[in-house]
Amino acid sequence: MHNPAGRPSFAEDDLIFVDPSRKAEHKSLVIVRHAGQALFRQYLAEPEGAMLAALNPAWPDRLVRVDDGMEIVGVVIFGGYVP
Repeated sequence: MHNPAGRPSFAEDDLIFVDPSRKAEHKSLVIVRHAGQALFRQYLAEPEGAMLAALNPAWPDRLVRVDDGMEIVGVVIFGGYVP
């Protein structure tokens, strides 16, 4: 999930560690299961409901509302490049 504006940003070969027992909080980076696919997004707790945001502002459908068909499977607790 590359963010051309800076951090947080993740390249294709970066590693992430995900804690399935941690609860998502505002601005947490999360892995979400939706329609048989895994999504890597930022969780936004908004007054009108939870949203998922792609970090890249040019991503199509950058913001999507969390719905019943989505399952947050874990919160990212580490991310980075390991040579």
